[in-house]
Amino acid sequence: MPGLLSGSRLNSSGPLGYANLTNVQYQLGPTPTTSTGYTLVANSGSQVTFVSSLGNLEFTNGKVYSLLPDGNITLLGTGTTGIVYITGNVVNTGTSTGALVVHGGVGIANGLHTGEDIYINGLRVGQGRNPNQNNIVITGDPFSKVNFTDGKADGENSISIGWGALQELYTGGASGAVNSIAIGRYALSTGTYLTNTIAIGDSSLYTAGTIPQVLIGNITSLAVGSTTVVTVPNHGLSTGTEIAIYGTVGTVNGTLNGNYFRAKSLTTDTFSLFSQGDVNCTGTPVSTQGSTYVNSGTVFRVISNIDNIALGTNAGNSIYDGDQNIFVGHGAASGFTTGSYNVFIGPSVAYNMTKGNNNISIAGSNLVDGLDNQINIGAVFYYNGSGYLELNADVGVGLGDDSTSTTSGAFNVYGGAGLSGSLFVGANLNATGTGTVTLSPIGTVVINPSVTGHIDNMVIGAATPKNANLLSTTATNITVTDATPSINQTSGAVTVAGGVGVQGSIYSADGNPQENYKLYSPQVTVSTTVPLLPNIGDFWINSNTLAEYQYILDGTNYFWVQIAQL
Repeated sequence: MPGLLSGSRLNSSGPLGYANLTNVQYQLGPTPTTSTGYTLVANSGSQVTFVSSLGNLEFTNGKVYSLLPDGNITLLGTGTTGIVYITGNVVNTGTSTGALVVHGGVGIANGLHTGEDIYINGLRVGQGRNPNQNNIVITGDPFSKVNFTDGKADGENSISIGWGALQELYTGGASGAVNSIAIGRYALSTGTYLTNTIAIGDSSLYTAGTIPQVLIGNITSLAVGSTTVVTVPNHGLSTGTEIAIYGTVGTVNGTLNGNYFRAKSLTTDTFSLFSQGDVNCTGTPVSTQGSTYVNSGTVFRVISNIDNIALGTNAGNSIYDGDQNIFVGHGAASGFTTGSYNVFIGPSVAYNMTKGNNNISIAGSNLVDGLDNQINIGAVFYYNGSGYLELNADVGVGLGDDSTSTTSGAFNVYGGAGLSGSLFVGANLNATGTGTVTLSPIGTVVINPSVTGHIDNMVIGAATPKNANLLSTTATNITVTDATPSINQTSGAVTVAGGVGVQGSIYSADGNPQENYKLYSPQVTVSTTVPLLPNIGDFWINSNTLAEYQYILDGTNYFWVQIAQL
């Protein structure tokens, strides 16, 4: 722009003089900005000054340029509440439409407020379409296309909120996360090989994905052919396990090295190879027909992290190898590293577990590390995964159904039952089968039927009768409280169809009252000495004197009375 020299007549008085002539333009001295534009300002007395209004800005064809090297263009509102408005009627429908279009990045020092949803790199953030209110909507572009560059996830369809969360969704060819959610600092911190995984909480599932492969062992031999058989001593692989092979020497290396396969276990030392997608190893084996194997090679198991869920600070913090686990609670199974299909719910639950499969713990601490199929609920319920169940509480079972067999009723036990306390049966007690019913208590066995019955083929008592001195225990007693009198050998409270053997004394109402109703027959003893411990009524024949005596009680005195001389 020329330097303010338009007009044919000049007033040399300068900008503070008065304009007395027509068609006069004041001659202004040069300034740093007069080459790019100015504005004349006159007051009410026709005193004129000028200010630079376009400082080093060039306007060309509707565009504004800064004439300063690497200069910025700054728009400032006036005063403390000055606002710069950009108005227009064009609706924003993409990155190239709207009242303001910026082809490049935008830096905002303070907050950003928008009246409608905003779109960021294919994501829509806002409340959803009007008139929706009080929603939080973050959604991806439904028309975007997901591409897996190597057949695996490269970082698609995932949500990451928090410092360091899912920080390696995609890293230069290394597979990342797909369909996963991480909310919280360091949640799902690496994002490598993670599929359908949810982590909410500081450092939840922190190490998931940090170890992509673990060493299985070295190849000691390899049989090439239409079926490739690999020998790795004690490989421990189950059929369908995903593996990777490295370092084989021979032309077979082009088929094997750096590639992924499924292993079909043949023996403890050998397995065959199937394609990576053949999870059940039911298709055509991987062929190395026509190749050669010289030596070497290492087999790695590919670590899987699929369908894991962790909610809580440090929940599942250490797991790096496992699928379909659920960790809920602050520090839930924080030391668990390896295993699948586990459910751990509660703060610090299963803190001692490092590995295991198919375990369930809900606010319990009884799980044993390394065992599978355990169930633990609080301090009450524990199942060890191998057929043993422990209930540490009183238990009510059933709806009152009666039992008519060993497989009916409110409670069935398929096996033996041990009781350390009392057993009360409100109805019938039936023992069937060919087993033995053994009663061997230290206390008393009481049989007290309400009606007369009978007991067949029962032995009551031990092979050697107990007494007060045996094992420092009291004698075993059987009490029959039925008072039915006996009038013959088939009546009374107790009847015995056969003989009765008694190794001790019998006391009966029919016994001798002088002997405390002891039931006995008087004995006859022939000897030269007085019999020991005689019963009242016993007879003694002195073989020396041939005198006959009888043992009697006279008041409180016991003595032998001669009743005859033979």
